[in-house]
Amino acid sequence: MHTLDSARGESRLVRDLKLLGRMAAMLYGYFVVGGRLRREYRRCERRGQTFWVDETGPTRHREEPLRHP
Repeated sequence: MHTLDSARGESRLVRDLKLLGRMAAMLYGYFVVGGRLRREYRRCERRGQTFWVDETGPTRHREEPLRHP
């Protein structure tokens, strides 16, 4: 782990470019990947379907562990 005060042997430019790349990746994830998910969610909502985040759908009911034999 490092802080901004610690010397890592890399220039400020390299550090700033890495930070810029990370920020760009976060923006891409939010707008592109998240946008696809949001559109698909709205499509399912209009059809009255359940939107499953994992492609396989439900594997078991969420209240199953609460049931007693």
